[in-house]
Amino acid sequence: MLRSLVVVAICLTAVASGHTSTGNTTAPSNTYLMRLQCCGTIAPGGKCTKAKHDLHGLWPNWAQSCTGPAFSEALIKDLIPQMNLYWPSCVGGNGNIAFWTHEWTKHGTCSGMKQHTYFETALRLRSQHASNISNDFCFARADFALLPLDNCGKP
Repeated sequence: MLRSLVVVAICLTAVASGHTSTGNTTAPSNTYLMRLQCCGTIAPGGKCTKAKHDLHGLWPNWAQSCTGPAFSEALIKDLIPQMNLYWPSCVGGNGNIAFWTHEWTKHGTCSGMKQHTYFETALRLRSQHASNISNDFCFARADFALLPLDNCGKP
């Protein structure tokens, strides 16, 4: 089976102290980007042949590879069944734990969230918006309220 990626960007504004915006547009450096991927064959027209799109990651655009606690599977053990289903590693042969370790180390440590909250938030957002695979979304970080897309700038 051809393994291809379909990427969907979901933009989340970081409404926290130290993050600023000018006018109606929040700078992309103050946003989260959530990417979904298709771990299956892509049909003509770019449609995923699977019934669901999987998470690739939730990435704060202002930084990556920050200093923070190491990934701990024990901290997310209640999320593992959902993560195996909706956040699998579909590229490479290192397995899901290695993929989640990478996502936490490179992106989660910069998110301002604790590890469990980071993964739980990404899973929740994927669940709420995966059916809208052709659209981008912008959310307020504080309460994840839907905002006009121009608030996220250009990711």
